[in-house]
Amino acid sequence: IRVYKPMTFIQTDKPIYLPGQTVHFRVITLDTKLRPANQLYNIIEIKDAHQNRIGQWLNKMSNGKILQLSYPLHSEANEGIYILSVSVNKTKTLHSFKVDKYVLPRFDVKINAPDEISIIQEEFEAEVCAKYTYRQSVAGSVDLQVCQPLERSDKTCYKETKQADMKGCTTFTIKMTTFKKLDQRLMHSILDLSAKVEEEGTGISFSQEKKIQISFVVGKLSFIDTPKLYDQGSTVEGKIKAVLYNNRPIPDMLVYLHIRNSSFSKLQNLTTDSDGVAAFSFSTADVNGDIRLLASPKLKPEIQSPKTPFYLTEDHTLSMARPSSPETETMSSLEVKRQEKTLPCDSDQDIFIKYTVVGEAQGSVDVMYLVLSRGAIVMQGLKQAEVLDKSVTEGEVSFKLKVSAEIAPVVQVVAYAVLPSETVIANSSDFSTEKCFSHKVSLEFSPSSAVPGEETTMQMTAQPDSLCGVSAVDQSVLIKEPGETLNADKVFDMGMYPQH
Repeated sequence: IRVYKPMTFIQTDKPIYLPGQTVHFRVITLDTKLRPANQLYNIIEIKDAHQNRIGQWLNKMSNGKILQLSYPLHSEANEGIYILSVSVNKTKTLHSFKVDKYVLPRFDVKINAPDEISIIQEEFEAEVCAKYTYRQSVAGSVDLQVCQPLERSDKTCYKETKQADMKGCTTFTIKMTTFKKLDQRLMHSILDLSAKVEEEGTGISFSQEKKIQISFVVGKLSFIDTPKLYDQGSTVEGKIKAVLYNNRPIPDMLVYLHIRNSSFSKLQNLTTDSDGVAAFSFSTADVNGDIRLLASPKLKPEIQSPKTPFYLTEDHTLSMARPSSPETETMSSLEVKRQEKTLPCDSDQDIFIKYTVVGEAQGSVDVMYLVLSRGAIVMQGLKQAEVLDKSVTEGEVSFKLKVSAEIAPVVQVVAYAVLPSETVIANSSDFSTEKCFSHKVSLEFSPSSAVPGEETTMQMTAQPDSLCGVSAVDQSVLIKEPGETLNADKVFDMGMYPQH
């Protein structure tokens, strides 16, 4: 049973503090519709880096608003990670911040590079950018080092130094031949990137690091437009698609189709077309029972050795159609087709339901669907599917789903049907949506940029009776310690997903 409960959030005005500074923090509880709730907080406490309780508040009430509290740190406060905890009955919410005698950085360094690369890539790019806290570009030199650790000894590295361009950025092209000279079985499947930017004229430097995973997946072979059921004696038609690691089609590739049954085994040699697709067909005249299809780039499929390039391959099982009845297991089915992409907010999306009906009388069947979000049914309806006068009927029905903030970030579509034989078939799929909100808030400054000491006007726009909170933090502080800021991901990840 899915139970949705209000969620409590804690937000500090900064992620890091100097000893002697005051910690300002907020506590708010939101219901499943993101509305402030009237909440009694039994205990609110702060513990220092040594787990000593240094601050406590008892039985504080939010009264449907944001509860704002503060705690002045001692000038000799211990450095380290401090914990803020809020207890509501038996549920405790935690938030951490750091106390440190820090020096604010002059500028920020970022590395833009892929999170994963394929072992067959010849090269990849890494961009290093440096910006001052007021967003101006940093002039200086950039040192990049890319290393691949070894299992039993040192590491092999690529090093290069360049001057930053007018935008404060530098692009490096790293050749993978540097890391392919040695036996990959002796090396870790990861690259460590380290970039250091030195400011021109001052010699002040800051560094940034990033890890890139090395994948040994060369490409993928998958079945498309291939049925799951067959009539004995019919001709089965299907297709195999071959793509590279970056999903680019592979034309003119030799693909082996292994067709296996308990009583026979066949092999077909196929070649992909310009779209990376190879069509196949075979007769089932002498077949009885399930058929297993396997697509492989090799004549004889073999167990993959570690740290060697390989293709992801796919199995596909064809089941023989049999008449269904209430006493026997049905071969009929429904499939709510999944979508890999995230559904955009404020859009109408087509949701497709595929049906396969085996051994039923000719006529129409009502395919009913329910759309659930946050533990409630938000939409329902039905579509009619036509059952033809043949042993297997396949088809598809669809309906439009209005994607809005009220159903974010996940909806579940459940489809079911009662066949003429009184057999019930059903299926469900989850769909991710954008993490959007129904109430829009905007913040503007006039003038939009200013020099130190100059006055500026801030204007915040929101719907009437909105509960708003504003924080002003030096950008240098967030460069030093990004912390756990309250954002859309955190709101939805903590508050909108069900607790079982």
